Amino acid sequence: KTRISADSSGIAPQHVARVAWNYAEFEVEYPSMSQELKVGGMYLRVFLEAGLNSVKALREPKKFFDALYRRALRERSASLKSLCLRGMTRVYEHFHKTIGEFEDTAYIVWMLADTGNNELRDRLILLLQALILEPLNAELMIKQDCLELLVDLLTTAHMQEPSERGVTKLVAPNTLMLTDGSGMA
Repeated sequence: KTRISADSSGIAPQHVARVAWNYAEFEVEYPSMSQELKVGGMYLRVFLEAGLNSVKALREPKKFFDALYRRALRERSASLKSLCLRGMTRVYEHFHKTIGEFEDTAYIVWMLADTGNNELRDRLILLLQALILEPLNAELMIKQDCLELLVDLLTTAHMQEPSERGVTKLVAPNTLMLTDGSGMA
């Protein structure tokens, strides 16, 4: 009541103490999140499930994109690496002009050529698709070494049986198949 009457009279009360909160040292631990992959201060699965709104809310998309890339390089688990690549794709699709050229585009092509994991392959293809939104990245992909790797991959696309293509189905199976035009694989 003292505060209300002091506010309405325009006179600051003398007995109100200022409260200081050291928010930088304050942290709430969530045991349910202890097994979640955390990149750049964000829980990646939660970030991806939140959809486009979480991407739009990023304050430093380039920094987050770089953190995802570094984590993808360090990750041994294919599923966690795939999660990082998925995050990279989503961030780059929305912020490609802000992020600009990705100097390791050629290395992503090499990773694609080197992987035997279907889910990783699909995620790398989707990342490359996002990366070519920036013309400088597209130029990096058509340099001699990358072009040879991409052509080598293209020539093996018809070799997988539909049942071997994996369960991810991120990339439409028939878009990777070379056929005789009859519609049959």
